[in-house]
Formats: sequence, C-alpha cells, structure tokens
Amino acid sequence: MKSQTLLKSLGILFCLNISTAWADTLISTLPFNITSSGVYYLTDDLASAGHGITVDISAEDVTIDLRGHTITGGGSNSYDGIIVNNNVLVKDGTIRNFGDGIHSYPSANLRAINLHLIENFDGINSSASSNYIESCVISGGSRGIISNTPVTVINTVIHDLVNGIEVGSGSTVMGNQVYNNTGVGISGGAGSNIKNNVVYDNYITGINCYSGACTIVGNTVYDNYGAGIISTPNSLIDGNTAYGNGNGFPGTNIYPCPSCTFGLNHAP
Repeated sequence: MKSQTLLKSLGILFCLNISTAWADTLISTLPFNITSSGVYYLTDDLASAGHGITVDISAEDVTIDLRGHTITGGGSNSYDGIIVNNNVLVKDGTIRNFGDGIHSYPSANLRAINLHLIENFDGINSSASSNYIESCVISGGSRGIISNTPVTVINTVIHDLVNGIEVGSGSTVMGNQVYNNTGVGISGGAGSNIKNNVVYDNYITGINCYSGACTIVGNTVYDNYGAGIISTPNSLIDGNTAYGNGNGFPGTNIYPCPSCTFGLNHAP
C-alpha cells in the first residue's frame, strides 16, 4: 500500500512538473525581459513608452507568439523591438516603429514567420549564425532585412524602404516580392541562391550578387531604374525574365558578365 501511494505521489509530481515546464507565459506590459525558455504570448496590442529594449530575450529556446497583436515603439530612432538569443521563434503579429524591429546576437538562431514589420529603421537586423524568415511583410523605414551571415528568406513581401534584402554569403532568397525601394531590391553574397523572386520599381538595381558567384534563376525583374540583374564572375544566370530596366539603355536588363554561365533568359 505504501509503495502504491508513493508511486501515485511521484506520478502527480511528475505531471505537475511537466505542466509547469510547458506553461505559456503572458506578456502583459512592456518592457519585458525573458530569462527562461518557453512560450510567451500577447492577448492585447502593447506600446513601449520608452526608448530602451522592449522585449529582451537572454534565454535560449524561446517562442514569441504575438497572436495577431502589435508591439509599437517610440519611433525609428528608438531602440529595438525584440532582441533575441539562440533558437528563438517570433511569429504571427506586427512589430512597428522601432530602431530594429528584430535584432539578433551573432550566436542566435532566429526564425521569423508571418510577421508584419512596419516603419522600423531596419525590419530585421541579424548577425545570427542561422536565420529563417518566411511569409513576412516588411515596409517603411530604411532596410528590410540586413545580415552579413547566411539567411533564408521565403515568400516575403518587402517594399517602400531604401534597400530591400541585403544578405550574406550562402543565403537562399526565394519566392519573394521586392518593390518600390529607393536603393537595391535584393543583394546577396557569394554562393547565394536567388530564385523565383519578383523584383520591380527599385531605384538602383533589381538583383545584385557581390563578392563571388551566385545562382540567379527564374526571377522576374522589371522597371528598375538601374540594371535589372548584376552578378560577379562565374555565376549561373538562367530562366530569368528581365525587361524595362536601366531606363531603357541596352544591356541593362541583365548586365554583361563574360565569365558567367547563361541559360535561356528573356531579356530584350
């Protein structure tokens, strides 16, 4: 009997510990510091009255679920909306009017999914070792996504900024719409795969590959004031449609690259 009672007690304690470990935590006021792993969520729109970090995540393995709500800062000259550490997911809401909407440390592993980042100086500013950005909308401010490390950007809309996407070597930029920026639409470092994007009405260049060969395939690039596609030597440029770029000057839809490999592109 005593052994059965002990086993029942241990079972209840175990269940309580599991429940506590997985309990979600409400973010009800700002600023908010996260020092423990877990899931954190909003039930209302929140505004930050100050100019410091709004949500500071020093813990690893954290999910921020905005649940359709908005975090608002004090202006694009204020500090950052969310600062992340390693293995952080931020999803399903709006971050607006900060210096950086999301800023990640170099050691971080950032995932940003289904976010609206509006009127921040930088939408996402990351030097993280791994970045994954999907199904976001980034507009207003200076730079949409800025990183000197590899980034995966998928199915994201970026518009009405200075530069749209600026990412480091080995990045994947696929299926995005990038338009109406006053600088460059997409800029990728050596070894980047830039595929199936629609890039138009940017003032300087539509797609620019720098510092080494890239794969630029299947993009539609049109009506950019500068060149449509510019790449460094030894890049693969195939299956792209480029027209109306470079203010009508010949050779500016796809800029000449003698050592690049060209497939079948439509670039009159």
